[in-house]
Amino acid sequence: MPPDRPQRVTLPTLQILAAFMSDLRRDDWYGRALSQHTGLGSGTVLQCLYRLERWGWLESRWEDRDVATRDGRPPRRFYRLTGVGQREANALLVERFKGQLRFAPGGGVGVNAAGACASTGPTTTPRC
Repeated sequence: MPPDRPQRVTLPTLQILAAFMSDLRRDDWYGRALSQHTGLGSGTVLQCLYRLERWGWLESRWEDRDVATRDGRPPRRFYRLTGVGQREANALLVERFKGQLRFAPGGGVGVNAAGACASTGPTTTPRC
């Protein structure tokens, strides 16, 4: 069965996609980390993650139970962009934020020549 296609993409989904695009090498995003990174509520983040995974834009894996047990917490579900997700996220963000965002080849969000968008760091999301 082919993955669902997006009929509409919400601002929270765009924020989550921007977080993934900020570091394409990172494969250990999990719900709470994305919630803290974007400032979105955990319920909003989880619904967006489920939707993106259903579209085929994300893939997930469970953290090793032994690692989580050693840290005294339940296992985390880690997410990363798929190749399709990376292409679609890039196209969508470029379309929605024309002239404001640019992505470096290895990930990361930049600003246009006029500085129209705040640059991102490890704990911020573009606020355009």
